[in-house]
Amino acid sequence: MQLEETENTDGENGTARARTALFFRLFFYAAGMIILAMGLTLNTKTDLGVSAIVSISFAASEIWDWNFGDSTLVLYVVLVIIQMFFHVLFFRRQIRKAGTCENIKTVCGRRREILFKDAMEIPMSILFTRFLNLFAAVLPDMAAGEMGSFAASLPGRLIALAVAVSLTGIGSAMSLNMRLVPSAGDGVVQGAADFTEKNVGFMKNCVDAICVLTAVLLGLTGDGRIVGVGIGTVCSMVFVGRVIAVFNHFFFGKMTALAGVKPVAAEAGSRAVRGCREAVPVHNG
Repeated sequence: MQLEETENTDGENGTARARTALFFRLFFYAAGMIILAMGLTLNTKTDLGVSAIVSISFAASEIWDWNFGDSTLVLYVVLVIIQMFFHVLFFRRQIRKAGTCENIKTVCGRRREILFKDAMEIPMSILFTRFLNLFAAVLPDMAAGEMGSFAASLPGRLIALAVAVSLTGIGSAMSLNMRLVPSAGDGVVQGAADFTEKNVGFMKNCVDAICVLTAVLLGLTGDGRIVGVGIGTVCSMVFVGRVIAVFNHFFFGKMTALAGVKPVAAEAGSRAVRGCREAVPVHNG
């Protein structure tokens, strides 16, 4: 009888720990997404240049007077479609390499799982871009502030830019470390890395460069000027990753322990089918 009581107690404790871990995992993920949305929006408010991944949607919103959150949602949906296309090609190649019927079944099962996760980025993007709209309405446009005020001055806006980059890095780290549904910007980088079998960091640089170049061309053709690309864009491309590294140095172990997330070693390049999209965090700057 005593043994049965001990087993029941252990089972109840295990369930309680699992629930606590799930709470922390969802909390860190949601808090990270909100902080990320705040950082991206604050970056736009400095008038020093926006983050690379949203430079296209910001340029479109400025040129044609569209809602920034809505234009970002359209961009994210396009990125999810591109990401799914990359993964379809990636798994088609894996099926050809699989050989045996059993291996093919394993690959096909993994393909369904990954494509489902890709598709889940769309509802997440809807919610995320609503927070962009919320912060866009709450945060003031610093460049349009009162003349002579510190907030409207270049030093004031540079400080705000530093805060924005920090928030973007912290928010990205918190949400990505929970390994749930990534943002579309992070997802398309991972999809491209899986397909090309290139290093994730390298593909992040490529995607950022494509976004910035597209935003520049969009501004020049649509409005005769460069829109949304400036020193803030460069700072986000360079320093957000550093913020993620510093944040994870101090908090990764504690956060993943609380959330019950088993750490996965980062790998260079594309992972095998078994580990596809499980390991390497990329920032959303």
